Order: sequence, then C-alpha cells, then structure tokens
Amino acid sequence: MSSGMYFVALPNDYLNDVIQDADNLEAVEGEENVKILGFDSEYGAILYLLSEDIYDWDDEDNDVYTSSFIEDSESCDAGEYLRPDEVEDVAKEFKRLTISHLKRRFDSDLFKSAIDEGEIYRGNLFNNDKGFEVIASAFDSLVNFFEQAASEKNAVIFYYV
Repeated sequence: MSSGMYFVALPNDYLNDVIQDADNLEAVEGEENVKILGFDSEYGAILYLLSEDIYDWDDEDNDVYTSSFIEDSESCDAGEYLRPDEVEDVAKEFKRLTISHLKRRFDSDLFKSAIDEGEIYRGNLFNNDKGFEVIASAFDSLVNFFEQAASEKNAVIFYYV
C-alpha cells in the first residue's frame, strides 16, 4: 500500500474487531464487503477547501467531521473511525456541498496564497484548472464513497500511511 490517506467502509461488527485490536485492520481490509478509497495529495487540498484552513494532522479537532481514535498499531498510525450514524451525518453534509462551492474556494486568494506559501502538500499540482479537475474528481469519489457507506449502514475507518 502506497502512502496517502485511506478510507475503509466496513460493517460495524468489523469495526468493533479493529477497535479491540487495531492489527485486525489488515485482515478486515481483505474482506469482500469492505470498500477502500485512497488518496495521495488531493485529500489535503480537499480538506483545505472544505475548512479554508491548513489541516493539522496532529490536531484531534478538525472542521470536516468529528471522529474517534483507534489505538496506534503496526497497521496504521492513529487511525480514526466513524460509526454508521456518524457516516450518515457526514454523507448528508457532503451532499450539501457542490463542485461549484469547491470551485469558489479554489479560486479564492486564500487558497492561491496557501499554495504559494507551501501550506498545502504538493500544492503546486493544484495551481491551475487541471489541478481543480483532480480535486473535483477526488471529492466526487469521496462523496460517493460516504453515500454508499451510509446506504449500507457501514462504519468508516480512515488513516494516513
């Protein structure tokens, strides 16, 4: 698995297994009814556009969603999770946001300044319309992922490797 941000949609009973022992995550990820979505640098740009702030990976409070932490393990560092009802709430919030909403923020001086100042990881990839297309596509994938997870009453684990 390459480095990046990963989201894992899984049945709640699988989540409980991972909460009990985070090293179970690797086995759970191989199950047929588990879906995985991975991002490289796009996720940091999406978070910035959603919060208009630099995402601090060490800050337990962020503006996008509230989650619970999984103990560190060999599988992932400081993984976080959302229970099915929380996944449904995030899916509803994501559904409210549109690509035009992101585009307005993308075109803002604040976002351009963040890129110029190196506040967004690999921000130089996102400093033009092609970069926005990458972000918009990734955001669509994230929205669809959460909508599907919510419709299947799944929990979601997310972690950075």
